[in-house]
Amino acid sequence: MDDYNKKMVDDLFKSTLVIHWWNHRSKTLYYNGTVKEYFTQHKIICKITSIDNGNGSIESLKIKIKFYFGSLNDIQFTTNNLEDAIRMVVNIQLSYLCDKAQFSFNNRTRTINF
Repeated sequence: MDDYNKKMVDDLFKSTLVIHWWNHRSKTLYYNGTVKEYFTQHKIICKITSIDNGNGSIESLKIKIKFYFGSLNDIQFTTNNLEDAIRMVVNIQLSYLCDKAQFSFNNRTRTINF
């Protein structure tokens, strides 16, 4: 993996993730920490491989995510954008809970089930 991609991956995993959900109409902090800590806590497996286009000048990433949550077993998908993959994992987990929720990651806030 080239230096640019290594730095991008490291920066995203060190980014702050804040998750709130509403319990009996009051906003409750569910998680506040880094993405890496969240992935470790929830046993989310993230494999990142580099794909060379052949001429060596442009490199893309292949990100494979695998996790489980509640009764959702063996969820896995592959993408080329780590930032979107992180959002998808959190979105799937919060949607499963069926409660109102909100998460902030990488200077963007997303609300779910409102």
